[in-house]
Amino acid sequence: MPLGFAGHHDDDDDDVGHGTDVNYKLRHEKLSMGYARIQDVNQRLRDENQRLKDENDTLRSEVDRLEKESLHYVELAREARDKTRRLQDNTRQMQKAAKRRKHALKVMREKLGAAELELDLMVRHERLAVSFRSRKGQLPFIEAKRDFERRYCMSCLRITAGNISAAARMAGKDRADFYTLLKRTGVDAEKFRP
Repeated sequence: MPLGFAGHHDDDDDDVGHGTDVNYKLRHEKLSMGYARIQDVNQRLRDENQRLKDENDTLRSEVDRLEKESLHYVELAREARDKTRRLQDNTRQMQKAAKRRKHALKVMREKLGAAELELDLMVRHERLAVSFRSRKGQLPFIEAKRDFERRYCMSCLRITAGNISAAARMAGKDRADFYTLLKRTGVDAEKFRP
């Protein structure tokens, strides 16, 4: 072997250089493998990041859709609330109108009842007068008065369907006085109630 520089043989240089080359190659391969692994991990991280970004975009679009949908439902709820309020107002108006009609019917009934009562009383008075004339004697005044009161009470109760308060108003009497009149004449208001 020829001697090389500084007492080394050329073969030794080759061996040493070769050995150094192997170490270098091993280190370089390790670094390359580490770099490849790092690149692989980086690629995986980029892929995962992209997947998460896509998922985030999907979720964001879903949230936007749900937000629009919820706004639609809120609007529907407002419309339903407004319709309910309008229906409640209509119901109140209908109830008021029904009360007004009921009151008007009551007043008309009372007016018609008073007219009917007058007619009924006139007819009964005429019958009573005819029956008095047909009897051989005179009917005592107190008895005629009681008969008139009894018929009058019966007519009032018939027209008001046994309602004592309404009959008393129709007769122009206080309710307590009308009760007294009913007791005195023996008329039972229950018979005239439906």
